[in-house]
This record gives sequence, C-alpha cells and structure tokens, in this order.
Amino acid sequence: MSDKFDWSEFKGDEIVRSTRAVIVYLNPDNDVVIRQEAAPYEDDEPWIVIPRQSVPRLIEKLKQLAEAH
Repeated sequence: MSDKFDWSEFKGDEIVRSTRAVIVYLNPDNDVVIRQEAAPYEDDEPWIVIPRQSVPRLIEKLKQLAEAH
C-alpha cells in the first residue's frame, strides 16, 4: 500500500477546502486593491484595482451575494 494519498479520487467530497490569503489595501493612486496569494503553480498573484468611488457599489453587491440563498 502506498503512503501517497490520492486526493483526486475524492474530488468534490472536501469538507474544508484550502484557501489562499486575500489582502485589501490602498495603492499610491488611492484606489482599492484586492490581492490574492498565488497558488504554488502560479507565477503571479491575481489582483484587481477598484476606484474608491466604486467601492460602495462593490460592497452592496458583495452583501447581496453573501445573503443569497
């Protein structure tokens, strides 16, 4: 018997999935940046820039999605 566990055999059965860190900060232009830690197989970290005046709309949409059934 191999000591190596084959996670692919249980795809979709995860109870707790791993997540990458997410940070939010202001850039020098005073825009909001949301950045996610790169996965081990990625060279770059994904990130988006949101103009500060658009943040309230983003927050409202996130609330709607979080409350959706």
